[in-house]
Amino acid sequence: MRFIKPLIIFLITITASSAFGQANYTHISNYKVYYGWAHLYPQDWMVLRSFENAGRPYYLMVNPQTLETKVTDAGFYKITPMTIEKARDFFKNTPYIKALQKAENQSITMQVLNAVCHRKQASA
Repeated sequence: MRFIKPLIIFLITITASSAFGQANYTHISNYKVYYGWAHLYPQDWMVLRSFENAGRPYYLMVNPQTLETKVTDAGFYKITPMTIEKARDFFKNTPYIKALQKAENQSITMQVLNAVCHRKQASA
């Protein structure tokens, strides 16, 4: 019983801090695919999407080393727009691009296996 009160206080604190720690994007507009390089020393980020919230620009980015994602104000980083091909080439030696390539290869393998199974079922 003596652990219940501290547990309740802990849960309320965690819930309140996570609720206040998240941004509230309720007026999203102009959402689009956008690739680029976001730089702020010492970390580089790959930009994946751009959007506006209440008229203010934001980017959805991934840390290509840790796969952490975040949304950030557009003015915070130096952004270099890129095509998807240039972005993938720029970040080609990172865990993010390697994981992306592995997932694409597995997807292609699954599509081929699925096609083979359908052909076998059709001929049976």
